[in-house]
Order: sequence, then structure tokens, then C-alpha cells
Amino acid sequence: MKKTSIIVLMALFSLVSFAQSLEYTGVKRLSARSLGEIYNNDELKGYYTFFYLEKADKKNSVYHIELADNNLNKTASFDTIVTGK
Repeated sequence: MKKTSIIVLMALFSLVSFAQSLEYTGVKRLSARSLGEIYNNDELKGYYTFFYLEKADKKNSVYHIELADNNLNKTASFDTIVTGK
């Protein structure tokens, strides 16, 4: 019984150790709708993140967009200005 428990714990640990993650620094706010998957014909191609950086001026805000492939390797990154209403 003890051997079985150890084997099960080792298997669970190995599953957790293969988890993927991305890390962002300097992000003021990130919500669930700022993250998403990119699909092409029902095949996962990558991920996107879209988050607020700062106010550019009275009417405009700067947002940052990052794209990653399906292995979470960053492939593109750029800022864009969005005009408010």
C-alpha cells in the first residue's frame, strides 16, 4: 500500500512539473478577457494577451499585445493606441 501511494504521488508530481506558464512584469491590470487562444480549423495555434499600459493623452490609451505559440514561446509583441469615446 505504501509503495502504491508513493508511485501515485510521484506520478502526480511529474504531471504538475510539466505545466507551462508565461510571466509578465510591469502589468497593472490583467483580466480573464485579456487572455485567449488562437485557433485555425479547430487546431490550437497559440495564445494572445491584451492589457492596458498607460494613458497616452487625454483621449488615447496605450495597450500592449503579446502573441505566443502553442508551446508558450513568445513570438510577437507590440503596443497599440486605442482612442477613447
